[in-house]
Amino acid sequence: GGTKVFCGLAGTVMRFVPGLAMFADGPVDFDGDEQAYARPMKPVLDGLEQLGACIEYHGEEGRLPFTITPPQTVSQRVKPSVVSIDSSGSSQFISGLLLIGSRVPGGLELHHTGEKTPSLPHIRMTVADVNGASGNATADEESRVWRVGHAALQLPERVVVEPDLSNAAPFLGAALIAGGTVRVPHWPAETTQPGGLLPGYLERMGARVSFPEEDGVRYCEVSGDGHVHGLGDFDLTAAGEIAPSLAAILAFADAPTRMLGIGHLRGHETNRLEALVTEITRIGGE
Repeated sequence: GGTKVFCGLAGTVMRFVPGLAMFADGPVDFDGDEQAYARPMKPVLDGLEQLGACIEYHGEEGRLPFTITPPQTVSQRVKPSVVSIDSSGSSQFISGLLLIGSRVPGGLELHHTGEKTPSLPHIRMTVADVNGASGNATADEESRVWRVGHAALQLPERVVVEPDLSNAAPFLGAALIAGGTVRVPHWPAETTQPGGLLPGYLERMGARVSFPEEDGVRYCEVSGDGHVHGLGDFDLTAAGEIAPSLAAILAFADAPTRMLGIGHLRGHETNRLEALVTEITRIGGE
């Protein structure tokens, strides 16, 4: 009790740490930067309320700052807790609840009530991590239901933390814009990261992509000749986080591109779509 968590502007902190407060021995206060007050939080907090927590808002409902008081009798539950939330605004609401599902007595059954599911790869990543820690998480994506059995999670002895593949986008994109070759080491052969889709997207824009191995290190190598193909309709539902980097590359393309499935980027730490429009317009794009 009496613990304060300051989230800054970090979505991962404000959406993943509140679940841990369910198992605290008293109330936990959450606050963050003033800009963070605009970021939606309600779905994950609704989920925690359905699990028995008490949420007290100190500003606007569904947003920071707030206090979470954990349920006092959570250990008395036996049947799976069924939670229904609308996670259309961010996959992090679902992930945040799946990460604590193993500790919920009787397990967790999570229903997503929204029309669209943003960033499914991120949710798959969460399911894979829970199962990698000897948990029991399953997904029925068609019905938009996830189940996590009650289990004592065990960290595997060895955890490989992949590089953040989305952060490679500006560097690999430079090969297309300027012409030339860029290589990124330690590119995984298989990954659940949305950034893993990046080489395929760059190929569609006209890049040559290969994955050479040297001294046991696998590289992603991207070459371009300074020519970028426009893509017409381009569905980025699966990888919204790389949309800003791809938009910057496509501003140099030989034809227009319509990027689809990225509306939820308006709710990030800034309105990323508005920011893109502003900056692309400033350099003479449309």
